[in-house]
Amino acid sequence: MITIGFLLFAIASTIGKIPALLIEAYSVYQVTQFEWQGKIILSLAAVYMLYSIWRRTFQK
Repeated sequence: MITIGFLLFAIASTIGKIPALLIEAYSVYQVTQFEWQGKIILSLAAVYMLYSIWRRTFQK
């Protein structure tokens, strides 16, 4: 079994979260500016939500 220290774990976790934070910040900025990128992001999110609801409803 491999063990790592808390500091190394904290650094690795922080580095791993940076891309997700950047993508989230960009998405929120585009949605608030509501330019064409924001409209695409909202449209994709809406399509995904509708697909998820449809799949759960009719999968049973």
